[in-house]
Amino acid sequence: NVATPTATVPLATSRPWTENGLVTYFNPEIATSGTTIPDQSSESQNGTLVNGTVHDLAAGIFILDGVNDYIRSANLFALIGNPDTFSAGIWVKPSTSGVVLQVANTTAPSLDYYFSAIEFVESAGNPVPYFGLWNGTSITNDTGSALSYDTWYQMVLTYDGTTCKGYINGSEVASVAVNYDSPYNYGETDQYLLVGAGSLTNMGDGGYLDADLGEIKIYSDVLSAGEVSNNFNITKTRYGY
Repeated sequence: NVATPTATVPLATSRPWTENGLVTYFNPEIATSGTTIPDQSSESQNGTLVNGTVHDLAAGIFILDGVNDYIRSANLFALIGNPDTFSAGIWVKPSTSGVVLQVANTTAPSLDYYFSAIEFVESAGNPVPYFGLWNGTSITNDTGSALSYDTWYQMVLTYDGTTCKGYINGSEVASVAVNYDSPYNYGETDQYLLVGAGSLTNMGDGGYLDADLGEIKIYSDVLSAGEVSNNFNITKTRYGY
């Protein structure tokens, strides 16, 4: 279970997600301290705004410029590195295609172990959501239907040890069997999640993401379809649904 947030600024909405297994929670309605994003989970895994990423506290969003901005988690290896099961959820309003979530063993993108796990890929003028995991030689992935730019979406990836699933706005849109070859399999002890950072190993063009971001949540547990749906329904009014 997760303790009540310790931030002095109260949450604008009720705690929106099932909390079991929560290891990182970045809420843009909570004030940052410089470039530090305070983690609202009980794990105290503070994140970092990188390369001038804007935190618009009044609007309750993070803003990525599509050039070199991204948000970096703490080193989550001890929490999600072994076993490899985890879930990641991000509210995102894309203006361009690009990488939504990169898994890396370094604090900067595309240096050693890295790949794009969630990505918007351009297709006929629309962003197509891709969800995938590294299998040792490439990214095993599946896709949802084309979406629209400048629209809020809740994107969730889950991995239960055998299957990677992707959800958009509470509904499953992608599912693929994969033997995830994680940093642990290479003897690594570092694992970072980079939100919006471009990746040379990708499912599209691998570019940096130009987008607004809402809540970001990382879990060591695998969220069920029902949990993902419930979480979307509780959160959605904040994003215009």
